[in-house]
Amino acid sequence: MSKLLIVASTEFEIEDFLTEHCKEISQTLFEVNNNKNIRILITGMGIANCTLNLSKYLSEQTPDRALNVGFCGSFTPELKLGSILSVNIDCFAELGIANENSTITPFQTIIKNPKMLISLNACVKPKQKTEFGQITKVCRGVTVNSCTGTQQRADFFINDFMAETESMEGAAFVLTCNSYNIPCAQIRAVSNHIPGRQPERWDILTAKTSLQQFLSEIIL
Repeated sequence: MSKLLIVASTEFEIEDFLTEHCKEISQTLFEVNNNKNIRILITGMGIANCTLNLSKYLSEQTPDRALNVGFCGSFTPELKLGSILSVNIDCFAELGIANENSTITPFQTIIKNPKMLISLNACVKPKQKTEFGQITKVCRGVTVNSCTGTQQRADFFINDFMAETESMEGAAFVLTCNSYNIPCAQIRAVSNHIPGRQPERWDILTAKTSLQQFLSEIIL
C-alpha cells in the first residue's frame, strides 16, 4: 500500500479527525488508526514553518504522495463558505516592493536578470499531480504572510495573479514537495471572503466540518 502524508498548518483545522481517527506519534505527527501508511504532519502556520518542518520530515521519510489541507480565504464571492476546492497553481504573491496604496510591485516586473527571475519561484504547481476525491472546483491561489484586509490589496492579487483563494502555506508546500519529487495536491475549505476584517464574513466551523468530511471520505 502506498504511503500518504497529509500536511496541515494547525491541529485546529482538522482536530475532529485527529481526535476520532488518529493516534499521536509526537507533538506534531499523527498516524491514522490501524493504518501506518497514512500520517499527518502539523507544520505550524506560515511559509517558513511549512517549508522548514515539511523539509525536515521529507529528509527522513519518503511518502508516495502528499496532501495539504486547511482553510483559505476566497476572493470570489460565488465560492460558498465551507466549499472544498483544489488549488492547482499557487504563488508567493508578496515577493516584491510594498507600495503606499496597499499594493505590491512584483520583483518579476522590475528584475531583468533571467537567473534572478528563475530563483524567485514566484508561481508553482505540482511537478507530479495526484488526485484526492471528486473535487469539481479547481482554483488558482496566492500564498501570503498576512491575510488581506483591504479591497485595494485584494484587487492587486486578483488582477496581477488571477487569484481566487489565499492561504499562508500553499505555495511553500508545493515548492517543498517538488524539491523532494513527491506527487502532491492542495485541498482547502473556504473559511472567509476577502477582504475579511468583518467577523460576519468568517465561518470557521463550517470550514472545519467540510475538511472533516473530506478527510473521512478519502481515508476511511
